[in-house]
Amino acid sequence: MKARRASVSSPHEERLYAWAEKTGLVAAIGEDAARAIISQGGADTVEQFAEKNAISRAQAWKELASGRLVGRKVGARTIITHEDAAKWRRTLPKAPVNGAAKKASDGLPAWLAEPRPSRRRAKSATQGPVGSESDTTK
Repeated sequence: MKARRASVSSPHEERLYAWAEKTGLVAAIGEDAARAIISQGGADTVEQFAEKNAISRAQAWKELASGRLVGRKVGARTIITHEDAAKWRRTLPKAPVNGAAKKASDGLPAWLAEPRPSRRRAKSATQGPVGSESDTTK
């Protein structure tokens, strides 16, 4: 059985280091740099990202598809670096406090920020309420 490296603390980190050796990443950036990256946990899978940011996996994939969130491919897996996650969080629109009115600058398109026109027909000046004296001529 293979002995565990002293600077790698979990089975997950062990698998990551083995992958980094296999793909040549350790040779390219050096053993110390690879261990530092692995121990810092510099990236999350889409599922981990969604859980940490309290959003659904579907919403995370929508954010990736829209380009607001940057994902990187490692083989078949999509990862999101902590740096990219922090940039995404900084660009989110701020939530209104205590029912404050939304402004067009709150991240909404202009056509959504404007109030909708009423669909009710305006009453004419001669038309009174239903059942009024002008309506009940006998």
